[in-house]
Amino acid sequence: MLPEIKFSILVTICIIVTSSVSVAIPYWITADNTLYGETIHIYTGLWKSCGDIQGEIRCISFTNVEDFVDATRALMITGIILFGINLLLAFRIAGEDTRITSANICILSLVVGGILLFVAMIVFGTNIDDPTGTISYGSAFYLPIPSAIFAFIAAGFVHRSKRIQRIQGYSEINT
Repeated sequence: MLPEIKFSILVTICIIVTSSVSVAIPYWITADNTLYGETIHIYTGLWKSCGDIQGEIRCISFTNVEDFVDATRALMITGIILFGINLLLAFRIAGEDTRITSANICILSLVVGGILLFVAMIVFGTNIDDPTGTISYGSAFYLPIPSAIFAFIAAGFVHRSKRIQRIQGYSEINT
């Protein structure tokens, strides 16, 4: 197995984990509000919102959300699915499948998945309305950035392995 494919598999597993954590946790935006003289820390994600009131955390799940939240969910989940497809194909390539089609689909799924993560952040970030200036982006909002960047890097490594496979294949024909 080529080290480029090993790296791609490892990175893809990390990408899937961080992207899934980003989708699941309620830290896309945070805010501190004062209500009746008490400060309330609010953490909101794609699926629920939590508030910390005097050390007691209460969460509510969203039933109706705005369209941009649905779009962000869809983009993130589609990206994670594409990374899963990439992982399956990377294991197939690691199993000595030297077909160029598998590598090309692997590269395509990484690139498109990375783009979808960036688009999800843009859709979410540009639609947050903060007239009071109390909202800030949380850690879950920023997690897709390294995931997308590493997806592009992993795509480059798969492309490099494709070139190495092509060169090794030609040398086998000559001998």
